[in-house]
Amino acid sequence: MRIPLNDPDRSDHDSLLPANQSLRGYDDVGSDAEHEFVPLRDEFPELYGQMLVANEQISNAGTLSIWILLFANVLICVGIHKAWVAAPLGIPVANLQSWGVYLLITIFFIIVFSMYTTYAEKAAYRRMRDSIEAELRKQRQTFPWLLAQIHGDESLKSLAEQLRGDLGTLHQ
Repeated sequence: MRIPLNDPDRSDHDSLLPANQSLRGYDDVGSDAEHEFVPLRDEFPELYGQMLVANEQISNAGTLSIWILLFANVLICVGIHKAWVAAPLGIPVANLQSWGVYLLITIFFIIVFSMYTTYAEKAAYRRMRDSIEAELRKQRQTFPWLLAQIHGDESLKSLAEQLRGDLGTLHQ
């Protein structure tokens, strides 16, 4: 609701604004179609497609390693528990057969998995970064602009996380 110019309740700040502007700076004249937001996928479909591919590769990086590390964890813990590792390694395993040791081995594998997944995600991002950068240059845009465009887009969440972490080191 607009306050008329001659209203006594109108503050001094309101009287400084032109009649076609509100305090929030929105233009009361004109349609919303003039300021319509065009999604990145509609404005730059090639760039958006490359980003979807990059996001998928980043998301899938290291997924096979969870099964390998889980299998190795179970194999080592069962090997210690059943004393399979005693003969080949020539070590007494009686002192290692406790839940505390199994827990430490599992925590070790969780840490290894986390580190490997982080490395694999960064490697996948680095592989795709050059193609995305080339497309951005073709469109005359920058990485900060791209990050602002994809902010909140759940289909590009992994890529956005990598961009935020890498933004300070990118050469534009």
